[in-house]
Amino acid sequence: MGILEKGLVQLFFGHGKGKTSCAIGGAIRMLGHGGRVLMVQMLKAEGGEEDEWFHYGELRTIERLPGFEVRQFGLPRLIPERTEPAEADRRAAREAMEFARREAASGAWDMVIVDELTEAWNFGIVSIDEMLVLLDARHPQTELVLTGRFAPPELVGKADLVTELRQVKHPYEKGIGVRRGIEF
Repeated sequence: MGILEKGLVQLFFGHGKGKTSCAIGGAIRMLGHGGRVLMVQMLKAEGGEEDEWFHYGELRTIERLPGFEVRQFGLPRLIPERTEPAEADRRAAREAMEFARREAASGAWDMVIVDELTEAWNFGIVSIDEMLVLLDARHPQTELVLTGRFAPPELVGKADLVTELRQVKHPYEKGIGVRRGIEF
């Protein structure tokens, strides 16, 4: 039997910073009680040496934590806003959703995080129906944590905990770019 008698669905969304950090914070708590955590990252992949931005600092710590596994499904680049995603992006999203659904249903994990899920929905490479199938397939003792900037009403309606992170002010507005150890 897992850590939880009943797993729930959490959704962290919004244009504010900290959605993935919230999910990882919950994972740290779960690990502290001996739980097992899987994080499925959509739209993210570690990049080559020339792309420092795609060397996520949190992954360097997570790989040292027993019981916390990360699987990335994406390309080591961003999908440009207002463009049609490439077939490779669609293929990676399909693989991520199948993997996340299978693992969330397996009962092998106390918590499954699907990072950037609603961002993939916003790009049109994941459908509402696929997200709802993921929720319905979840093992009853598995906590499912979803992140992304957007919150489709259907997902908000099905989630048990919904938190919106709203940006009030950001250093980008002053021309300060991404910083190692803070944004990546």
